[in-house]
Amino acid sequence: MSDSEVVRQCWEGAEPEYLTTLTPLAVRAHDLIGLVCLNGGGQPPHMTVDLPGIFERIKAQPQVPVTVTSTFDCNGGPYQFPREDNAYQRRMDMHVLERLLLVPGDTRRAWELFRRMKANLPTLDGICVFEEPTEKWPTWPQEALDAYQRGLQELPYPQDREQMAEQKRISVAEIEQMDQIFLRPHHFMCIMCFAGGGGNAPLEVDNLYEVLMKMKQNPDLKVTLIEGACMVCPPCHGWEPRSGTCLAGCGLRDRRKDLDTLQLLDLLPGDTLTARELFQRFTERVPSATLICQYAEHTIPEWQACGSCFTGKFQEGLAAGL
Repeated sequence: MSDSEVVRQCWEGAEPEYLTTLTPLAVRAHDLIGLVCLNGGGQPPHMTVDLPGIFERIKAQPQVPVTVTSTFDCNGGPYQFPREDNAYQRRMDMHVLERLLLVPGDTRRAWELFRRMKANLPTLDGICVFEEPTEKWPTWPQEALDAYQRGLQELPYPQDREQMAEQKRISVAEIEQMDQIFLRPHHFMCIMCFAGGGGNAPLEVDNLYEVLMKMKQNPDLKVTLIEGACMVCPPCHGWEPRSGTCLAGCGLRDRRKDLDTLQLLDLLPGDTLTARELFQRFTERVPSATLICQYAEHTIPEWQACGSCFTGKFQEGLAAGL
């Protein structure tokens, strides 16, 4: 089945099969450091399992779910005197979990864990690098530390730049040929933010511009609202072309945004309006992006507010009209 057929089936409501075939992995928190080190061509010390085999699996399937574990459970139990490993490894577990805003048992896509390592653990100071190392608490060898730094640079995403460019080509051709647009509800807001911010040229990482132009050229164009990835998404590094789904770290947040948008618009997934009707309904019912994209607490990456919702670009886009 071609990428284009997978995409079309997804937009028309078919269940993607590819992700259901992925066998989840379980990885100790401190072994995430080791996986980054392997990504940089190094050999990490203190490995508890055959990390090279796990790393090869992640390279081939960066979208595989990974459950992060430790000797302890999410409440710090049940062992009073753990014997599965050593104190050095247990301490690394606790520091990695805290820095990644996770607890034992949390599950994330492999590529999302690598992304968090780059964002939250740019160095290993205080974890396996000590100002005064001892025989019992040694600093990692310099070659392993150098490999860790290299491993943070090129992360295993669902799509690399070449694949993103190819999906851009395919998806833009789809948009040009189709007489209907499949759009996730909150992406209409992204389009308005793009327009309100002066966006007037195609972007490499999405199709906001192309969908906007399609609607401007034909305000009577049919737009079907869907949950999940839509015609905006294929050029994104978080797009999974084999399943036609979005695996970006903001996925949960965006799922809620879709549903909140539908509720405010008094619509349901699968409803179809013209671009003009959709624009009018947003104008009447969603006067501010903060109604959808702002959250009370900015605690973990999955629930971060969208920075654009505070800029007024959405309102400017609505004011400009189709």
